[in-house]
Amino acid sequence: MNPQDTRQTMQQYAAGQRLGECLVRGCTVMAGRIRALGSPQPAPGEDDPKYAMPVRSVELQVREWLVGPPLGDTVLLQHAARPALGKTALGPWLAWEGVRLETGAELTVARWSAQASRPSWMGQPEDVALAVSDPRLQAALREAVQQHLRQVQQPDQITQLPQWLRERQDAFLLGYALGVLMNGEATHNADRATTLLTDLLGLAAMPAPVRLQVADWLGGNFYRLSEAARRATTQALVVLGSADDAGVAGAAVSVLVRLGDLQLLDLRPAPSPARRRKLIDAYRALQARQPGAHPAFESQLGVH
Repeated sequence: MNPQDTRQTMQQYAAGQRLGECLVRGCTVMAGRIRALGSPQPAPGEDDPKYAMPVRSVELQVREWLVGPPLGDTVLLQHAARPALGKTALGPWLAWEGVRLETGAELTVARWSAQASRPSWMGQPEDVALAVSDPRLQAALREAVQQHLRQVQQPDQITQLPQWLRERQDAFLLGYALGVLMNGEATHNADRATTLLTDLLGLAAMPAPVRLQVADWLGGNFYRLSEAARRATTQALVVLGSADDAGVAGAAVSVLVRLGDLQLLDLRPAPSPARRRKLIDAYRALQARQPGAHPAFESQLGVH
């Protein structure tokens, strides 16, 4: 995958993740056409125009409400653009990246609910979680919303996410799923969220930066699990850590190593000799990239 494709994939993943977070924290989703655009103005709160965030009003003629009760035929939104200069890459402009901003353009928007826990900018909560104008992304957004509504009506449907993602192999839908699991499911059923995220760690089409994010989440949230879920997750990580895919194996072993450092690792029953050899190979590859001592992991695996 060339750098341009990687960048585009990660942008789509980030957009899907923003949608997932919005859906579990509270938002409305609408589809329509841009009816009118205001003139760009610097957002208040910054005296230097080079550091000010350009904003403009977007009047959306709403055709369909996908999530939430209808709130009228016309909605006024505020578009945000990245400042010319700034100290952070994060801000309200991320919700609008890649949007075709012109009168008559089709637009699908996920907007934060008033009570939702959400990012803020200059002391003010952000209004728009995500806006998309690309037809393919709009179709993916609609599919994600339909999947989410099924899960709301039948919560056990969430267990189908790994298989759904394997069938779709779509970066936007992957971002949506991880946003839902990490920000929604994990808050009230950490065991199930961890089981599903461990399964997804082995997803062949998962971009390397996303796999690292999942591995980091698993290592950081393991302490929350029940004893049964800890055992099951550890054994699943052992299986993934001995996989032929170096990216999958390296990510899984990195979680096991972290658990050892945190004194949370229990590799009983011991891996088979063949699996142990593969785990050691993956560990040595990890050590070549990130040298360091991990005595607890090495002791339990028998690394010499």
